[in-house]
Amino acid sequence: MSSPVSIKSFDQDVEILDEWVGLGEQIARLEAQRARLIADRVELLLGVTPVHQQMAIRCTIAEFAAAGRVAQGTVERAF
Repeated sequence: MSSPVSIKSFDQDVEILDEWVGLGEQIARLEAQRARLIADRVELLLGVTPVHQQMAIRCTIAEFAAAGRVAQGTVERAF
């Protein structure tokens, strides 16, 4: 026979779940901010001479990937 779950442990379980959900929401907001910053950088790149634009984009992708310690493909998809 298993022991009944106490109300205290149930309340703690709900608190943990709520905190976990809250962290996910914070992460989503931060990722949205990151996406906006990349969009801002793309706007800057649009002002670059077309001849140099492709090089500037590749350099920017490499820079963001290195700074964010993420795979270059992840940054490329964001662009």
